[in-house]
Amino acid sequence: MTYLSRSRRNFIKTLSTSTLLSASFAPVLATSPDENQAGHKLSGNQQLPGTTQEKNTDLYDGPDSPLFKPITINGNKALSNLTGADVSNEMAEAVVSAPTGKGTAWGIPFKMGNKILYLRNETVNMEVVPFSSKWLVFLHTSDHIPLVRNDDGFYKKPFEGVGYLNKHIANYVIIYTDGDELSLPVRERFHIGMFRQGWGENCTESVAHHKPRPVRPHHDQTAKKWGLSQIRVNVADRGDWVNWLWAWENPHPDKKIKAIRFEPLNKTPIILSAISTGNVQSNPLRWKSRQKAILTLPPGIEFDPTLDEYGLLSQIKLDLGQIISATPRLLYPDDEWAQTYNNKVPEKSKREIIIEYSAHPDAIFHLNGQHSIPVSDIIKKSTQKILKPIAPANKKVKIRVVEKGSSKPVPVKFHAHGAKDEYLAPINRHRQ
Repeated sequence: MTYLSRSRRNFIKTLSTSTLLSASFAPVLATSPDENQAGHKLSGNQQLPGTTQEKNTDLYDGPDSPLFKPITINGNKALSNLTGADVSNEMAEAVVSAPTGKGTAWGIPFKMGNKILYLRNETVNMEVVPFSSKWLVFLHTSDHIPLVRNDDGFYKKPFEGVGYLNKHIANYVIIYTDGDELSLPVRERFHIGMFRQGWGENCTESVAHHKPRPVRPHHDQTAKKWGLSQIRVNVADRGDWVNWLWAWENPHPDKKIKAIRFEPLNKTPIILSAISTGNVQSNPLRWKSRQKAILTLPPGIEFDPTLDEYGLLSQIKLDLGQIISATPRLLYPDDEWAQTYNNKVPEKSKREIIIEYSAHPDAIFHLNGQHSIPVSDIIKKSTQKILKPIAPANKKVKIRVVEKGSSKPVPVKFHAHGAKDEYLAPINRHRQ
């Protein structure tokens, strides 16, 4: 999602003390519909605010899953050779920010060769070494489609919106070794998105090429964007160039695929960078709800809470998922609680770390780059000394505090933690 540099949203997100004290800072809080289009042109050295991929052509957001394997694409055009004659000027200028080479997106490995598949008005046939797979994941993006106005300045009907929701722009035809074919319609904001999109023009069945990443509180680790530290997450779905991941489930996983025919409908240029194949039980881009576990560090190893530039911890990572937070376990004096003084601060464990995470059922934990533990083993409560599950607190409980000897309610400061000392947040309140 592209936020304009002069938008009210970006002004609030980038707000800092220096900004508040600067008398020369005068943001424009409104823009015209034309300026909010995905094809908004940047001038000079102006950059997209909040971008996670600025001048970074690495495709990486964590370890890759061994359940997926990239296939080789024999492209028809070098990405660096795209010009204004092939795509819009904005897209041609953004090519320098497009991910290249080998990489990982959402835990899925991809291999981008020297050439991409450029699709516009000609059908392209791509033969592959025959393979069978339950899932195919396409890494692709499209150029923006400008909105057309009439002579009076009004948008022509039917008004399809900036992102052209549900616009049919191509067919990807899967060809099996037995001669059967299966045509897959590709629609804007469903299976593919534009390389830049306006605020709110998200996709429903595809995701940007960098998975969401955690952001620590600003007082723990300074972040570039103060606003993101307040919500503890960077969605990471915007940038100078965004590829989109679309996972397609093959209804015939036992049949081998020998080729794919790409049939663009001449609506807008499409850039197909890579394809990966895998065998997992469900959509690899759809993770389960938040879960918790306790990580026990080896003796003598200190916990490092620092997040790197990709939002990753050095000691524990997920491939088909993400670590939401990692904090030392608080040791409460449960047996002596009634005898402790008011507001006594619990001690912090030096070896036990409470991990919050969201993951696909087939995801794998990667520990220090040396050990790997499937998420399914944690959920099944297998005998694991390193990672132990924390049962979810799904039951709603209402707390009512009354004066002793009567039913008169009294105000109190109340905090709750679970059986494993994990913090239990009130409903509709911050989880930390």
